[in-house]
Amino acid sequence: MPEPSNEELRKGIASILKDANLGEITSRMVRLQLEVNFTCDLLPRLLEVDNLIMELVNARKTTEAEKTITSEKGNRTALVDCGAPPSKIRKVSVPVEPQSEEVQSSASSKSNSRLCKLSPELAAICGADMLPRQDVITKVWAFIKDRNLYDPKNGQYVICDSELQKVIGVKRFRTFGMLKYLKPHFLS
Repeated sequence: MPEPSNEELRKGIASILKDANLGEITSRMVRLQLEVNFTCDLLPRLLEVDNLIMELVNARKTTEAEKTITSEKGNRTALVDCGAPPSKIRKVSVPVEPQSEEVQSSASSKSNSRLCKLSPELAAICGADMLPRQDVITKVWAFIKDRNLYDPKNGQYVICDSELQKVIGVKRFRTFGMLKYLKPHFLS
């Protein structure tokens, strides 16, 4: 039997991949199935077959990425491609009905994060008297970055200016241990 043409290989691969679980199937499995179907050795055409398989897998992933599935929760789960390779495609939940601005703002503010009362020194750096702990840390990092307080000799350390030293209590500290200096400033 003569070797299959590119188009015949493409059709054979498409039929194998049609109902296959892309998380479990390998290009070797597809190639071996093609060899059985066409009764020939495709090892010399390994690169060509692998390229055709990847082309069809990518086409299938793109098609799946464009589909939207509605879940029981009333959210749509959309597969987002963003030009990433097929292995990086991710699911994103999108509300079915548009929400009012009030609902959106409460949902976007970290509803599961508890507000902490801050000491006056830390509040001066963060710009608020009460914030969730993770927002405080983000604002302190931004403060350090904006004022370029990193130690030029060793970037793992920060050299405090007078305002930050009121909070931290030391002139120089390792960034990895910053939270231990901030803990006393979370009053509730």
